[in-house]
Amino acid sequence: MKNIINYVTDFGDRNFEECEFNEVDSLIFSQLSYLRFDSFFQDSPSPFLPSPAKQNGRKLHDLLEYSTQDFLYQGVMQKKQNQQLLTAMAKSRRYGDVRLSYYINELDPVTEKQFSAITFQWEDLFAHVTFRGTDASLVGWKEDFNMAFISPVPAQKDALLYLTAVSGHITGPLLVGGHSKGGNLAVYSAMSCDIRIQERISAVYSHDGPGFTGDVFASTGYLSIRDRICKYVPQSSIVGMILEHQEAGTVIESRQLGILQHDPFSWVVEHGAFKTVSSIRNSALLMDNALNSWVNSMNEVQRELFVNTLYQVLSSSQATTLLDLFKSNHRQTALALFEAAKGVDKDSKDFCLKSLTTLFTVMNKTFYEYRMERFLQKKVNFKTNLVKRKSISLIKSNN
Repeated sequence: MKNIINYVTDFGDRNFEECEFNEVDSLIFSQLSYLRFDSFFQDSPSPFLPSPAKQNGRKLHDLLEYSTQDFLYQGVMQKKQNQQLLTAMAKSRRYGDVRLSYYINELDPVTEKQFSAITFQWEDLFAHVTFRGTDASLVGWKEDFNMAFISPVPAQKDALLYLTAVSGHITGPLLVGGHSKGGNLAVYSAMSCDIRIQERISAVYSHDGPGFTGDVFASTGYLSIRDRICKYVPQSSIVGMILEHQEAGTVIESRQLGILQHDPFSWVVEHGAFKTVSSIRNSALLMDNALNSWVNSMNEVQRELFVNTLYQVLSSSQATTLLDLFKSNHRQTALALFEAAKGVDKDSKDFCLKSLTTLFTVMNKTFYEYRMERFLQKKVNFKTNLVKRKSISLIKSNN
């Protein structure tokens, strides 16, 4: 089964006039946005007032000589696959002349913000404004959880500022997209921007991006952009089904299982397009329903208390990234977290334990109902097949 790297190889000799931009190209740019391009963009006096050098940017084929450099993949998962992707793109006719510009990368533990964006342009045909998803930093994951009780979070505010600023420096059609949290930022910025910018947006791509709380879907901004939102989720999507969401999603086949399907390199590509399946797997829907039921069982104050307490424990262990939690052996990690938990006040600790107990209860109840439903369905199928076999035997005996 082929993936986005194979797509670049198969269609790399056709430019965007010969083979028009599609959703696979958007996912490829969204994946590329995870790379650390900081060394190439260091001269901007302000994140939202791009300098001339930032406006000019760099072409992808210029990055080929750096494709093996570790700094590009620092903190990025799937280093080997990302290196293969960048190398194939830089060598190709399709992507080689794509210009990278307006790169921003910010991590602020004080405001609990992780935000990065970059714009990919090909001549005057399109500009793909691309928002990076969550990286391995604890701050980044904390901001994701903050979405359950804060709207907008700092990254969403910056996404709107970024789209507004960049759209003022470039002309022509706009495409907006991202993977994971980047998909959420793409939708948020597109629905919140000025109507004159919205009129230039051809499509908004959310690749397994989490949704929003319910009031968003009734807003004028969302309704004005809704028909241009292209949401893609793998068949066992978990991240892309978190919170409420009303975008019509296309379900993609993945080579991985469970949460690992969030990895874009696992999405199957056939004949220049995603290989789709009819629906999300029942097991994924059950998990999503259980998680959303658990989140909805708490009010915003309780959600904030749970998230802040969990973050306090994790960050007090001296870890700054998820990878830090697993660098040492499991026993050392467990001891560090146990010591950190001692600093949490009793009421907060009791509430978090109660919340986790509720989560496990909801999940057990949901999966019990699922198993019973499957058991009853198997009984019905067995009886149906038994009747069919008897009917066939009766017909044969009569003949």
